[in-house]
This record gives sequence, C-alpha cells and structure tokens, in this order.
Amino acid sequence: RSLVNGEDEIVPRPTDIYAALPSITGKLELEYEGELVGAEKIARELIARAAGETFQAWGGDSVEAQLDDIVDYFESGGVLQIGETSSAKAAIEGFGFVSGLLEVTRELGLGRHDSPGHTAAACELVLEALVAMRRLTRSEAGSYARSEPRRRPGQGGMGAGGLGAPPSFEV
Repeated sequence: RSLVNGEDEIVPRPTDIYAALPSITGKLELEYEGELVGAEKIARELIARAAGETFQAWGGDSVEAQLDDIVDYFESGGVLQIGETSSAKAAIEGFGFVSGLLEVTRELGLGRHDSPGHTAAACELVLEALVAMRRLTRSEAGSYARSEPRRRPGQGGMGAGGLGAPPSFEV
C-alpha cells in the first residue's frame, strides 16, 4: 500500500491483518473443523478482540466520553469505508469526519501524530476496539457502521428515522 501510494514510511495497520484471513482461517479450519460458526467469523472475532485488548491496555477506559462521540457519528447514520489500499493521508481525511476519533488517539498517545501512517493505524485500532465492544460493526468490505441495537423481548422492530444524518465517507 505504501509503495503504491508513494508514501515514504511503511506502517502496518489493523486492516492489513484482514488480508491474512485466508492463512488464519486455514489454520482455524484444522483446529475447529465442524464448528457451526465458521473459521472466517472466528478469525474476524479474534482480530477485533485483540484490537480491543490493545486499546484497553493503552488506557481506553479513560476516554469513554470521546468514544460516545465516535459512536454517535455512526448512530446518526454515518458510515465510514476505508479501502485496504487507501493512502494514510486519504484514510486520515475520512477519519476526520468521525467526531472525536483523532482526539482519542492523541489523548491516549496512540501512534506518532507527526506520521500519517501511525495516525491512520491508531484510528483503525480505535474503530476495531469499538467493534470488539460491539458498539460498531465492520463489514467484510471494511466499512464501519453502527451496531444493531439489542432488542428486548416485546420491543418494537421499527426505529425512528433521523433527518440530517452525517455523510457516508468512502476512501
């Protein structure tokens, strides 16, 4: 990705781990053959869980209010798609639409903010941690969106439609 985009610095990002899914799932199929869940779903869950634990180790509990701001963007209908070959600068442009995301990475000291690659990786880590917390979802194509709210028995299935939803952003 860095070579294709002419970036001087090569920085791995959490999204890059998803490129290794075929090799990860091959191993999981051997270990969990016959599981009903499926190897790919297990691998995706492991990646998200690792991101969540890494985020917590960096002090994730201390930024709960900012995490709420990030989730609010998606709860309001915002969607974010970052392509796996997107440059760090393009990714940061997209992350800038998500209220509080860049601020969380700075407050926790995630990455080097003089480096677009490290900033992009830090933002992806926060989003993946929110997936692990079940506050966001991540599609196979790499887009982040709101988590489906958990319904209580007897709760209606129709939600209120909102006007003025944030824009979707695709890089």
